[in-house]
Amino acid sequence: MKKNNEVFQNYYNIRNKKIISKQNVFQKEGNKNGNWAVDLEINRKVLNGVVRYQGKNYAAFDMYNKRIIFPFNSDVLLAHSSDDNLYFKYNDKKYFAKEPNGKYLSLTEMWALEKGLDYSISAVGKLAFIYNKTNSFLKLLNYISQNLIVFPWLPKIIILKLIKSCPNT
Repeated sequence: MKKNNEVFQNYYNIRNKKIISKQNVFQKEGNKNGNWAVDLEINRKVLNGVVRYQGKNYAAFDMYNKRIIFPFNSDVLLAHSSDDNLYFKYNDKKYFAKEPNGKYLSLTEMWALEKGLDYSISAVGKLAFIYNKTNSFLKLLNYISQNLIVFPWLPKIIILKLIKSCPNT
């Protein structure tokens, strides 16, 4: 039986051996399709310019330590890397996740950051105020025209002309 053992072993090894591929199954750890292979990625919603994670609020900063504002209620990936740092992944870009210093941002400051303006300038606050008032007025006119509410002093044709003449921002 021992003499035939090698014959049977060779027979079954050849018969049952299936080569799936000749590539090495061991790969180097690291960058895989633009993402780090060992990052923990968590889906989060952006509310008021920040993302909440483990009881803390995190804001996005670029490589120059400038704050980035994501659109309200948008989905972002919060990546917890192996070196214990936090990053945001949004639109195939990577941003640092840090706790914002000081107070929460006001609506004016958030509007300025969305538009790429410096909110420390006082004129930017006035622009934000005018933008919000104009935008709410346009929404009111649109609501009136859609619901067929006609004021006796302002016919619907004039309302539609006003809406078309005002720029949509």
